[in-house]
Amino acid sequence: MPYLGNIPASEFRTIDYQDFTGVTGNPVKRGFTLTSPVSNANDLEVFVNNVRQEPGVAYTVAGTTLTMTGDVETTDDFYVVYQGKAVGSVVPTDGSVSDVKITAMAASKLTGALPASSFPSGSIIQTQVHQEDGMTYWAYASAAGNDRLLLAADANDSTSHLSVTITPTSATSKILITASLFFEGEATNAQDYLWLLYRDSTKLGQPNVGSRRGGITATSIGSFTANASSTADSVSYSYYDTPNTTSAITYAVAFNFSSNSGNLFLNRTVDDIDSVSYERGVSTIIAQEIAQ
Repeated sequence: MPYLGNIPASEFRTIDYQDFTGVTGNPVKRGFTLTSPVSNANDLEVFVNNVRQEPGVAYTVAGTTLTMTGDVETTDDFYVVYQGKAVGSVVPTDGSVSDVKITAMAASKLTGALPASSFPSGSIIQTQVHQEDGMTYWAYASAAGNDRLLLAADANDSTSHLSVTITPTSATSKILITASLFFEGEATNAQDYLWLLYRDSTKLGQPNVGSRRGGITATSIGSFTANASSTADSVSYSYYDTPNTTSAITYAVAFNFSSNSGNLFLNRTVDDIDSVSYERGVSTIIAQEIAQ
């Protein structure tokens, strides 16, 4: 259809360009190959040391062959511009499209790591998980404030642990830690265990005040609270932390007990007899970085 004024652009157009290297000590070789055929010398601008050469006098063209009348040395700046060949493309040149020109983009086109500032507040930036299915145990003491970290096991399996490492992408991010344990201790009441978390060497949760132990939760579920040999207990809890760092940090599950000493068994019952009342399970700790 006809237009008033300039016709809207349907493609990006640029003038094609080609660089050449002359030949020193071989004046017989004056022919050079063009990347595109040219029908007329006037359709090609030839420059030697940024001086435009006269068409038909300083050079001639025939198809893809450019023939120079005089010698062009290797030290000369020698190039041509295809005046009769405008290269059209619906693809813009690299670096020519600004952000304001983009209205939508497929998620598959996004590559690389996005900065934390690109995520809306409350978004999950990353999730790190440690799921422990190994079985081991830890020794505990009754002294108030004597927290026991579930990192390396005391015996049987030195690789068993219940910790997770995360490297925040922003110092303003929050870290949501969620722990879920399948356990049984050598105590008659599972509710006597106080559960907490450590960020590296820093205790998370309520501090100890006097004789009062501090932690995150003391709530656990056990089918038989007076049974310390079969039918394991479980506990799940979470903590919203502000580490204020972009360095790698490790969160570990810890516990404290109010009386007696003994062992706490992970993912198994105390006796672990081959019977239906002596179950086994899996424990998990999850750390999620939340954008602020």
